Amino acid sequence: MGGAFWRQQCLSSRRLPPLQSAAMLQVSILKEPRRRCCPVCLTRLFSDHILANKPQTKIIFNLPTSCGSSASSSAGAAGYFFYTAVIQSVLCTSVQVQVKHSLKYFVTGSSGVPNIPEFMGVLVFNGIQAGYCDSNNMTLKPKQDWAKKILQTNPEQKGWYDHMCFMEQPNFFKNMISYLKQFTKSEGVHVLQRIGGCERDENTGELTGLVHFGYNGEDFLEFNLETLTWIALKPEADLIRQEWDADRVRTKHNENFLTQICPEWLKTYVESAKSPLQKSGRIT
Repeated sequence: MGGAFWRQQCLSSRRLPPLQSAAMLQVSILKEPRRRCCPVCLTRLFSDHILANKPQTKIIFNLPTSCGSSASSSAGAAGYFFYTAVIQSVLCTSVQVQVKHSLKYFVTGSSGVPNIPEFMGVLVFNGIQAGYCDSNNMTLKPKQDWAKKILQTNPEQKGWYDHMCFMEQPNFFKNMISYLKQFTKSEGVHVLQRIGGCERDENTGELTGLVHFGYNGEDFLEFNLETLTWIALKPEADLIRQEWDADRVRTKHNENFLTQICPEWLKTYVESAKSPLQKSGRIT
């Protein structure tokens, strides 16, 4: 990339060549007499083009001594000069692009909320909704073609999703909300939410897993995968924390799902969804 010349009229960024990865660029602006262009325009054009493609790039411009307010003010009489942008040096070229893939399950149970299902589950892959289920419509609803194909060709996964969406999880959330209503001695609206899943860094191979509960809009409980223990994020969650920490079957289930099942399915979804990854509708 060093030594390449970019010669363009002002505001013609669509003809600039594609950029390689770089953390810092040093650019010299050289004057060519009898050609029409503005050095200020060129630096802005150059910056806009780089930052639009590589927003973390730092740019250092070396301008000719005649460039600046004096050059701009005299341009009306003499005409603009044409300026050449020279990529003088790339100070850091081995920038590694961070690639992460994630598989997360957003689950909500509620009581006293009109006009919405008491239980809803959303499968999110790489920020894109891939599946949905709720207690009103007892049907799995894949939201991507590749997800639909997986359900059609993998009866084991379909059976797991059917069981979780329409049996185990609705009952679990209903019982949890009933317990919390009694514990807090409050009626009205109650909403229990859970985010669970895994994320993998393709560069380092690092795998992280999470299970996080929220209750009535506030953090409630969190599973620590390193210590295999629960963290109470509200005082009323402490009794549940003690009970779940003592439940070794539950702990083993969470560990197995976060470190074995979820990463395996994530790998399958990455392979199945290579083309649809460009679709819109990302969830952050």
